[in-house]
Amino acid sequence: MKCVDDIAPTLVKAYEVSREGRRGPVHVSIPIDVMNSESESPIGGILKPSRSYKIGEIDDETINRLLTAKRPIIYAGKNVSRYLCEEKLLELCEVLHAP
Repeated sequence: MKCVDDIAPTLVKAYEVSREGRRGPVHVSIPIDVMNSESESPIGGILKPSRSYKIGEIDDETINRLLTAKRPIIYAGKNVSRYLCEEKLLELCEVLHAP
């Protein structure tokens, strides 16, 4: 990342990478001189990520992988209780015979 105008497209790309293939965290390093720079460019032209998920939404690939897993394990974080999904999670664990 060489200039402040690279920040927004880089963050969009990082989000897309985090949601594709093997999903997970990404790391974006923004140099301090770039962070302290100002831009004349409007950010309105930035494209939205290709796909967004609503809370509780699972794509077909994930469902298929869960249903065909030999020994599924569900690792759920604190947002399960935050969004009051404990009962749904327990139902899913029972259906999949997952710990």
